[in-house]
Amino acid sequence: MLGRSDQVDLLGAALRRRLRFEAVPAGLACARMLEDGRPKRLVEALIRRLT
Repeated sequence: MLGRSDQVDLLGAALRRRLRFEAVPAGLACARMLEDGRPKRLVEALIRRLT
């Protein structure tokens, strides 16, 4: 299983762009996803999976 940093590296290579992975606290990630308009149930499920 690839870690998130590895996934970003592979995506960057495919796009021929330099990308970087930056971990953020779960609360901040949750707030950002909700601000972007994602459904609350989806955000809660994603956060549970990551923690």
